[in-house]
Amino acid sequence: MPKLDDKKCGFETCWGFAQAIVGGAPCYGCVAGGPEVVARVCELVGVSVPEEQIQGMAHSLGKGYVQVYTGNGKGKTTAALGLAFRAARRD
Repeated sequence: MPKLDDKKCGFETCWGFAQAIVGGAPCYGCVAGGPEVVARVCELVGVSVPEEQIQGMAHSLGKGYVQVYTGNGKGKTTAALGLAFRAARRD
C-alpha cells in the first residue's frame, strides 16, 4: 500500500484498507496508488481486477505537483533529495 492515508478508498488508513481486503473487501479500491498498486494487491490475494476498474483509475489520479527550492542558505538539496527518496519509495 502506498501509505498515503488519503481516504479515497473509503478507509481511514491504508492499514485499514489492507485489513478489509484480507476480510474479503474488493482489492481495487486504492485509487491513489494507481493501477500498478491495484494490480499488485489483487495479485497478492489471487483476484483479477475488472478491466473497467483499471480504465476508470486513469481519470481519477489527479494532477502532479512541482516543487521548486530556492533561496540563500542551506537545506534546498536536503529537502529536494528527501522528497525524491520518498517518491521513489512509493513504487
